[in-house]
Amino acid sequence: MRYPLKSILSLSLIFIMLACNQSSVKTPKEQPLENRQLMLDQVASKVILPTLEALHLHTQSLAAKATSYCQNPTPLAFEALGQAWFKATESWSKVDMFAFGPLMEERLDGYLGYWPVRADRVEAYLAKGDFSKETLRTQGVLVRGLYVAEYLIFAGDTLQTATDERDHRCQLLESVTLVAAEDASRALTLWKDSYYLNLVQAGQANSTFRRQHEALSLMLNELFHSLLNLESKRIAMPMGKRHEGTPQPESQESPFAEQSLPLMLASLQATRELLFAGPTQQTYSLASELESLDQGLYQDVLNQLNHTEELLKKIPSPYTNALLQKAPEVEEAFLAIKELHRLLIVDVANRFNVTPTFSDNDGD
Repeated sequence: MRYPLKSILSLSLIFIMLACNQSSVKTPKEQPLENRQLMLDQVASKVILPTLEALHLHTQSLAAKATSYCQNPTPLAFEALGQAWFKATESWSKVDMFAFGPLMEERLDGYLGYWPVRADRVEAYLAKGDFSKETLRTQGVLVRGLYVAEYLIFAGDTLQTATDERDHRCQLLESVTLVAAEDASRALTLWKDSYYLNLVQAGQANSTFRRQHEALSLMLNELFHSLLNLESKRIAMPMGKRHEGTPQPESQESPFAEQSLPLMLASLQATRELLFAGPTQQTYSLASELESLDQGLYQDVLNQLNHTEELLKKIPSPYTNALLQKAPEVEEAFLAIKELHRLLIVDVANRFNVTPTFSDNDGD
């Protein structure tokens, strides 16, 4: 096929203009080994380990508050129990953004943070009458974890009414919170004892990661999956996106305590800290590396993260009412999360030469 000279010249000009537009974007390349190791170390030591330590402390506090309330069920003790549950679950919402390594390998992510709660399964377990911690340890995710604790504490007023049923719920609650505290302690121990060095020393002989890039890819892909979960399961599903627009508030993350919104904000805060390698941007961080590779994309991600947080904060409380009334703020926040996820899984993944992976839960 022949092309007129004018068309050839036009195409040449287009290619030249595209090349000029890309001049401010550096070609993706592997960072110097010492820089990438410092970044992995910063993320692990300043973000992941402190967040796991917070989860460990807050689940211990929750277990203590459950025992305290069940021994002396006063209104003040119930308020303290509710606050302890929120602090523990807020910590989990942050940990869940990097639930790879021991958390996944030991199934601790499911044992600690599985939801939505199957109330029928919890009630069936209560009916069996064996509330011991030892028996609970042999059970699956449907009767364990922080969201089962939420159900036992906040579903109805049974826990605040002096009946035999309250005694049974209290016994199970004590076991559920004690086992959750043990699971959080195990997650922290495994990270401290082995996985921390395994991640930081990626590419060295004593690490299971053959290259540093494998560790980076795993960390970013877990973030991609967690943001997809935030978009599709934590906001789109209760909005009714899969039910012809009919809201499904019962499918939200925290329907009994009505804490879904602050828990989503906690997850976004963890996203920021993972990118920054701390509460503020550090020299050796994913954000700083992205800034050096592509200033425009770096600013787009930062702006979208800020925008998403602002829109989530604008959703009226309680979240259930906002869902039922189809508040426009919910749709705006959903679209913002969707765009943030797209920026990361498409553009940021490309800049870091990371291939997005997909799990069986993608799109849920």
